[in-house]
Amino acid sequence: MFLRRAAFLKHNLWVTPYACHEMFAGGEFPEQNPRVGEGLATWVKQDRPLEETDILLWYVFGKTHVARLEDLSCQWSALGLCSCCSPAVDVPPSPCESLNAKPTQSGVLPKL
Repeated sequence: MFLRRAAFLKHNLWVTPYACHEMFAGGEFPEQNPRVGEGLATWVKQDRPLEETDILLWYVFGKTHVARLEDLSCQWSALGLCSCCSPAVDVPPSPCESLNAKPTQSGVLPKL
């Protein structure tokens, strides 16, 4: 079902001859009722010649962002409600007491 609507995901690189009506790799409105015969996979199956014509290179890639706990204060859930600063940003750093640590008898510094 998924690849019926997004058959272009089967390969990362596609080449077709340029056609002004072929604008969307998934065809028009792929999230709605998928029409048979639309999209990149169907255009490639037509086996049109690529010589002496303008070609179009279709490169398929994905971009994802896995949210981490520390990202949650910066992510917005509605337009205009972005909280882009963390309350911990203006906290002064703690003094490092381990700079004056002295080695033990064996010459190893103690664990911090």
